[in-house]
Amino acid sequence: YFFFEASISCVLPYMALYYKELGFRNQTIGLLSSLCTFVSILGAPFWGAIADKTRRLSETMLLTFAFGVIFRMSLLFVAG
Repeated sequence: YFFFEASISCVLPYMALYYKELGFRNQTIGLLSSLCTFVSILGAPFWGAIADKTRRLSETMLLTFAFGVIFRMSLLFVAG
C-alpha cells in the first residue's frame, strides 16, 4: 500500500504537464486534476461499505488496487 501511494505521489504532479502536452485547455486540466480527489472522496466510503458488507477486506483491496493499476496502465496507450 505504501509503495502504491508513493508511486501515485510521484506521478500525479506531472499529470497536468502531460495533459498540457496533449493539448488540453487549462479548464479541462483543472477538471481532470480535481477528479482524483473527487473520486477518492466518493470511492473510499463506497468500497469500504462493500468490504464491510461482504466481509472480504483483502479481496476488496486487491480489486481496487487492480482497478487502479489498469487505469494507470491505460494511460500508456493514450496517443500523444
